[in-house]
Amino acid sequence: MNFHDDAVVPDQTESSLSKRLWADLTQRFDGATQVKARAPGRAHRDLIQRLDDATPDFPDAIKAVCRGAWFSSEHRVIATQEFIDSRTQADSSFDAIEFLRKFCVEHPSRDAPLIVLAQKLAASGEINEAIRIIDDAMSLNQVDLYSQKIARAIYEMADVRSGDQGVEEYLASHFCDEPFKHLETGPDGSVHLCCPAWLPVPVGNIHEADADGIWHGPAAQELRNSMIDGSYRYCSRMHCVKIAGRHLTSRSDASVQELIKQYQANCTITKPPAEVILSHDLSCNLSCPSCRTRLIVANKEEQRELDSLLETKLLPLLKGAEIVKVTGSGDPFGSNHFRRLLKRINRTEFPKLGLYLHTNGQLFDEHAWNDLELSGLVNIVQISIDATTEETYRILRRGGTFSRLLKNLEFIQKLREVDEIKYLDFHMVVQNLNFEEMPDFVKLGLKYGADGITFQLLRNWGTYTESEFRQHNIAGYNHPKHNEFLAILRDPLLSHPAVQLNNVGAYREALKV
Repeated sequence: MNFHDDAVVPDQTESSLSKRLWADLTQRFDGATQVKARAPGRAHRDLIQRLDDATPDFPDAIKAVCRGAWFSSEHRVIATQEFIDSRTQADSSFDAIEFLRKFCVEHPSRDAPLIVLAQKLAASGEINEAIRIIDDAMSLNQVDLYSQKIARAIYEMADVRSGDQGVEEYLASHFCDEPFKHLETGPDGSVHLCCPAWLPVPVGNIHEADADGIWHGPAAQELRNSMIDGSYRYCSRMHCVKIAGRHLTSRSDASVQELIKQYQANCTITKPPAEVILSHDLSCNLSCPSCRTRLIVANKEEQRELDSLLETKLLPLLKGAEIVKVTGSGDPFGSNHFRRLLKRINRTEFPKLGLYLHTNGQLFDEHAWNDLELSGLVNIVQISIDATTEETYRILRRGGTFSRLLKNLEFIQKLREVDEIKYLDFHMVVQNLNFEEMPDFVKLGLKYGADGITFQLLRNWGTYTESEFRQHNIAGYNHPKHNEFLAILRDPLLSHPAVQLNNVGAYREALKV
């Protein structure tokens, strides 16, 4: 409302001096309201500047390989908190929550203000709103460890997902040996010592250095030290299935004690990685919406660049390995590069190496099996399916057909029966469109002879907007069907010995099933 909307305007017969004074007063007031209206804009710019100037505090070895420090928002959260504190001290009427609400609406891609807003809402007792906000923050960056830490604290305040409680005590008494035996290549050439969703800190790049140098480098040593000292400071408490599912080995185990003793003696690894996961080619025959927005297949130039790594870096790496997983990024049968790699693996050059094929199953038929000469080489097959009906499959496995999948599953089942495949796993990414099919998915796995039936919650790999992910993320505390999801988790079929709930398990444990 303008100052003069409900004021008494001077009579037109008053002196020109009165008119000038009134006009001057009105102008001054209108100018003041305009300044007040612009103030939030200046404050927003000040906060943005602080966020842009904030720098992460990491060991030099980690800074060198994580230029953007994208795995932790803690330094930006600290900058936001300092800004809010300074504003509050300067102006007792400053409403931090209201300011952050407006800022987050105008700058929805900024994660740190969302995290601080969630903390303040939780502290003021608005738990449901705090959970929605922290879920929004995590949807911006699914590998950000700090937002996950804050989320866990807020969830516990709401007494939900209680299966996550006690995780620090659990980690203090258990040990993870993944960084001592595991190496994974990413789509940009980055190298990780565990699944990038579980331990989202790269230790080098396959395009810039050889695998052996990366394996023994300072960044790799820093990650291993975080296991030795029990801090797990670079690990996701929320997404790692070994932490969420409590599958780590006791620190008192004799083999663990021996590994720790040997590593502390010289801080190096004498053996090459035993497990190698190749995820550097995104090529796939499907374009599943949980993974990508379009069909991705490497062109001839990209294939030549990928193939140039075969003889010089990849195959030498595999000669010391016990198992190689192809692939965590696309499909081994939908990638010409990975098909060439599979054809190069044989028992003469790679006597100890077993194959772990992660596939959507659409191209896994008898012709592919024979063409790639896979007999006698395959240890594990994991098939990403996500559905038990044609309708759901058509949406979630975009580009695939359910009838073709079932036909190929019959062939794969026969391979398992004659031990050509040592372990068969069916995998479902749980989301709004398929959570009701979880019990039937167990039945599907048992029907086709699966040894394992694995569930994993949906993650945002950058294919969804914040609002879209909230719609699909059935695990979200404020999702309209969240209680229906919890009801499904009570189904006795999900207690079958073959079922691995992974991070879905925390929700089931909270129900005391």
